[in-house]
Amino acid sequence: MEGQWQQRKWLIPVVIPLILFMLFNSFYSVPLLRRSIIQEKEGQIKDLAYMGVSILNHFYSMEEAGQLSRRDAQMHARSLVEDLRFGPEGKDYYWINDFEPKIVVHPFRRDLEGISLATGQEGEYLQLFQSFVEIAENQGEGYIEYEWQYYDDQERLEPKMSYVKAFEPWGWII
Repeated sequence: MEGQWQQRKWLIPVVIPLILFMLFNSFYSVPLLRRSIIQEKEGQIKDLAYMGVSILNHFYSMEEAGQLSRRDAQMHARSLVEDLRFGPEGKDYYWINDFEPKIVVHPFRRDLEGISLATGQEGEYLQLFQSFVEIAENQGEGYIEYEWQYYDDQERLEPKMSYVKAFEPWGWII
């Protein structure tokens, strides 16, 4: 028995550092990497939200310059935002709602456009869109995590993270 122990005692200096390395990775490196990835994603979605606002600003400036009526400026902005796609599958998108909340444009939920979410069957979405409104009213902009349909599949819910930003001139949130 003692001979077997003598043959295997080399395992201790190998196994203990290996266990310490695995614990270090599990409790320090992996969470640090995860947080870094989340921060990168947050930065990307914030930049994308600002790009959306710049589109709205473009058409608002045309309205201010008298080149377009408010109705036409909003129509052009809505049309452009509705068609914008990004992401690896080209399915990520922008949407706009107002402070009522009412969806102004949503490329995958056109059935909800123009309907007050506070009434009728659409009331199930009220709490979520009211959260967007609260962020816009209280902070002007911010991150929010929630569940929403997977792109154009209304039956499949997925966790999402968005950055919402108020566009005050038109009372919109993008």
